[in-house]
Amino acid sequence: MPNKKTYTDVAHDAADQLADAARRTRQAIDQAAQKAKQRAKEFGEAAADRVDESRAPVAEALHGASEASQVAADRLKRGARYIEEHDTSEMASDLMGVVKRHPLPSLLIAAGLGFVLAKTTRRD
Repeated sequence: MPNKKTYTDVAHDAADQLADAARRTRQAIDQAAQKAKQRAKEFGEAAADRVDESRAPVAEALHGASEASQVAADRLKRGARYIEEHDTSEMASDLMGVVKRHPLPSLLIAAGLGFVLAKTTRRD
């Protein structure tokens, strides 16, 4: 009976096949995990690059807005200081000087203010 296997031989063969299948499964899982790690790394690096690329324009825009708000604040402070330091007759005299030096822009501004006042005070 040279071709007959014993139950022990069959069990050993099955165990060997099971161990081999487990080893192949572990290798496949390890490879998949390595690929997933690599893809996650590449995705993270790409996302970081995009953030870095978009940071500069945002920073420039914020810097410009910061400068504009600083200029506006300075002008408001100068205007407040002017009002504190001058009485109404001096302000009227200064305004007349501006109107005489720049008559057309003054007329356009007056027309615009008149239009806005008419719109806001008009009864519906």
